[in-house]
Amino acid sequence: GALRSHRFQKLRINQSGNITCENCTELDSSLFCEDCSLYYCSQCSSNIHQRGALARHILKNVDRSNTNANLTGGNVWENTALGWFPHPKGKRCMFFNNLLPNLYNSAWTYLPNVTTFRKYFLTEGSRQYNLIRKIETIEERCAYICGDNPSSIGDLLKGSFVRPGDGSRIKFNITNIDKCIEDCSELLNKTKSDDLNLFNENGRTLKKQYSDEPHLFNRNLISRCDNIHKKLNDMKEKAAKLMNKSVLFGQDSKKPERSVQGYETKKQRHSRRKALKRKIERRIQNGHLLIKNICPNLNNCKNRYFIKGMTSLHQINFHLSDIDMTTVDVHQVERLKSVDMTNLVALFECNSGIFNHHTKCLLLEQLQDKVQDAYWQEYDNFYEVNDGSINVVEESVDTDQNTSETSDSD
Repeated sequence: GALRSHRFQKLRINQSGNITCENCTELDSSLFCEDCSLYYCSQCSSNIHQRGALARHILKNVDRSNTNANLTGGNVWENTALGWFPHPKGKRCMFFNNLLPNLYNSAWTYLPNVTTFRKYFLTEGSRQYNLIRKIETIEERCAYICGDNPSSIGDLLKGSFVRPGDGSRIKFNITNIDKCIEDCSELLNKTKSDDLNLFNENGRTLKKQYSDEPHLFNRNLISRCDNIHKKLNDMKEKAAKLMNKSVLFGQDSKKPERSVQGYETKKQRHSRRKALKRKIERRIQNGHLLIKNICPNLNNCKNRYFIKGMTSLHQINFHLSDIDMTTVDVHQVERLKSVDMTNLVALFECNSGIFNHHTKCLLLEQLQDKVQDAYWQEYDNFYEVNDGSINVVEESVDTDQNTSETSDSD
């Protein structure tokens, strides 16, 4: 793409290891122009950057400490072949450069080969850097919990009084403390395991004589993890006491928490009740549709019910008077099939305020023998399935029972 049009410039380095001037090849460059992105000596820079817009260019002195990447110049370990970074910018590069002198002094005598030493240095450096990053992350999380952030409990740990509504905040930080303790224990076990692998089976002597520096790093990290672990345990104890104080406000109960199996059992029981309630409600709605065929003279009342969007059985019974045989179409009753008995049972049993007892008996006499048998079979199944669970719809039919009692008394 467009990246192919970019121009690359190769630096010219003289015998002393310094970058030469872009204008003359005899003198060493001492200044770098950020606007031109070129190196100049002091004489050429003064000649070029005198007039016009060139005089406003930003010039910086060349850092000669990082220009020498040879083993002969500077320190002996400052060699890119050993893993040294001549221009470190990130934390990882700076950590490797700080670690290289110690490992070089302890291991170069036993690993004089450049390739072998570089492999050892990069492996050990990566291990130490990853462990350092993990423990720094844990320390940052601990500082956040003890800080002044509104979601932390630093003010409560310092002696502030617990106020109503702090229970959820304390719970959240207790969870974070538990996670920090778990991560710290995992890091501590990992460091101890790495340290044990440095020793022989007797645990007294090192397997390799140049492992003194990794062993010293492991011991320092273990002591650092122990201190953090103790601090986290103290924080957890204080947070538990604060949690007990927040319970006094009555917002959190001391009931024992349910197990996972208990939650699943409760969820299944609740789902069964909801499914049963929906099943009965569907049967009641389908049963109301039978009224249009059985009682065609009440269509106006039913239309009023649908238009007004009534949702409770009390409103339905208010607009539907007791249905007697004078409003029932007998021929439609005789045409009912066994499939309709499920809805008819729900309509009779759950909506006792619509049909009185005398009307129910007369309607059942008009059914065919097979249909009557199907009705009583559905009746038995209805109470067998809903035995002990029929109370699910009691709230929705309480008003119907009250209405039926008043109608019977009349």
